Amino acid sequence: MNVKDKRIFWTAFFITLLSSSALSAQATTGYINYLEGSVSVSRNGRYLAANKITPGLVLEEFDIVETGADGFVEIEIRSGNSSNGTIVRVKENTSYYFKVTKSGKKKNTVFQMLKGSVSFKVKKLTDEDSVDVYTSTTTMGVRGTQFAVNTMPDGSVLVTCDEGKVSCSSENKEVFAYPGQVAEKAPNYIITSIAVDPEDLDIYTKNWIDARTEALQINI
Repeated sequence: MNVKDKRIFWTAFFITLLSSSALSAQATTGYINYLEGSVSVSRNGRYLAANKITPGLVLEEFDIVETGADGFVEIEIRSGNSSNGTIVRVKENTSYYFKVTKSGKKKNTVFQMLKGSVSFKVKKLTDEDSVDVYTSTTTMGVRGTQFAVNTMPDGSVLVTCDEGKVSCSSENKEVFAYPGQVAEKAPNYIITSIAVDPEDLDIYTKNWIDARTEALQINI
């Protein structure tokens, strides 16, 4: 290989390397940080082998993560090589997946909840990034906060917030959840906000879940 050919080779090599690095830096990926109990992952319509579902497993867009009655899993969603991502804690009897849409420089990460309860810790976002959480009846939009979303099979939703503020929308109405205020959506009712002392959030959430479970059993 002569000098000219070598220059062409190395120029092409570094262009490829830089392009790959740029794509890697933009990629959004999930990683399992911790899990316990029954946890399964479905990819392209097939469940991954149980022995592959361990801390460090890379989760792809549209992978459905599901927990059983004793299951719990903590997942970190990161963009590229960033170590400061969104922490997702998936509680028992829950399933969800995430996807990413891009428009120019803007990126939207969507968490689609299929059932159950998930808590989120979202880092402060740039103007080019956004995070939304969807249920069958409600959409939550955040800019950087720590909050939890509880859902029931009848479409009921309870959103509680430990810090920051969460926009909660349903049927063209928007309310906000923040420390001291929760958002609730019940079947056949518009979404509403209710004052709840932050110290009472755990007991309020438990009572809400118990009440909705009882209502579902009565209607069976």
